[in-house]
Amino acid sequence: MMESERLGLWWSLAVAALILVAQVVWGGLFEGRRWAVPLELARIGAIFGIAMILVSTNAAPWQVGAAVGVACAGFAVAVLRLGSIPRVADERAVGDVAPADA
Repeated sequence: MMESERLGLWWSLAVAALILVAQVVWGGLFEGRRWAVPLELARIGAIFGIAMILVSTNAAPWQVGAAVGVACAGFAVAVLRLGSIPRVADERAVGDVAPADA
């Protein structure tokens, strides 16, 4: 990591956790899970919060905070639109065989 020594272990762990959560959430979004949209919105909010902390401690310029804020707002709108897509009524588990039409 570029700045891991300067930011410390906790910041590195927070970034690693956000990456791990992103993997899980995007899997849930592709599978149409109900919990995925709120968790993705929470992840986007955490990214925005981390950016604001970095700006307020002068670890990043305000332009970076503004850019992250605009990007997070755009991503949140896109994720909310994903949540309004109708789901398939017949939800089967992975590996289930569809009934044969006779």
